Amino acid sequence: MSQPTVGEMIRQGTQDRGLTQAQAAQELECSKQTFSHWTRGYTIPALDRVGRIAEFTRRPVGEVIEAILRDHGFDADLEAVEAIPGYLNQPSLFAAA
Repeated sequence: MSQPTVGEMIRQGTQDRGLTQAQAAQELECSKQTFSHWTRGYTIPALDRVGRIAEFTRRPVGEVIEAILRDHGFDADLEAVEAIPGYLNQPSLFAAA
């Protein structure tokens, strides 16, 4: 089975939480058009959105980074993601301390 794209992760997170696209876009701090483009695979979120997407989708940050890298055409694997300090296995960059 193939790995999900970041758009599929976002779409699934929206469905799992019972949100509308407008509500999901607001939580992700993006426009409805940007949200739509991400979920349809027209565009790929920039890496500066990783923390917010990980929190929204309830997935580890490393998994979101891997998806974004794959979507950008990189053959991402766990070792490549581990090279990005401070991100792997953090549940959220926005969690309260």
